[in-house]
Amino acid sequence: MALFLMSFSGLAHEDQDATPLTFGNTGSGQADSAPSTSPTPAQDAAGGTTVAGRWLSGAGGQNVADGSFARWRGEPMTVAGTWDDNNERMVRLRSFCEDWAQWDKPIDIAIGALERDKGESWAKAATGAYDARWRTTLQKMKQCWGKR
Repeated sequence: MALFLMSFSGLAHEDQDATPLTFGNTGSGQADSAPSTSPTPAQDAAGGTTVAGRWLSGAGGQNVADGSFARWRGEPMTVAGTWDDNNERMVRLRSFCEDWAQWDKPIDIAIGALERDKGESWAKAATGAYDARWRTTLQKMKQCWGKR
């Protein structure tokens, strides 16, 4: 299983009323019956062609971890995303350790990096000022992920 880790700072994810976007729609209004697994060529920023690997399609947010979103879109999710993105939430990892406790597919997790409104900075981070908090977060993540 893959565990993806991304770090963001100062992002708000409170738009629970946003309309979810789906991929893999045939244009007929009905979702495809299975996610695409074939490589798809894509244009890179310089205009060249790159070949992507297997397409992973999923979401994060309200009504996703419980399977409601996958049922709504008519196909299983192959990747998920979640966030615990401030100093307190990143150490507790509630969304990852509780909401996604049964998830056994790739997942992208956004954790807090630093909180500028509390005087934190990347310069202080470079001196190791937040290493203990980040280490605690990664240890908790390892504990919650288990042997998946």
